[in-house]
Amino acid sequence: MPVHFREFTRKHRSPGAFLVPQDLPVGLAVETLPLVWAVTDPREWENRLCLIPSLVSIVVGSEATELD
Repeated sequence: MPVHFREFTRKHRSPGAFLVPQDLPVGLAVETLPLVWAVTDPREWENRLCLIPSLVSIVVGSEATELD
């Protein structure tokens, strides 16, 4: 998916996507998403593909920057 996402964001804008590992407890994933929504601006996630729960950007669009 990261390769396809990168190709897509070269030509299009994306609101971003979050990847949730299959072995992550569902409760942790469900708790993380509202937290992200509450404390960030949606523009921070544009063209990003991020892994929940670490929120590490694994693919960054050409205009995005890494999260600290």
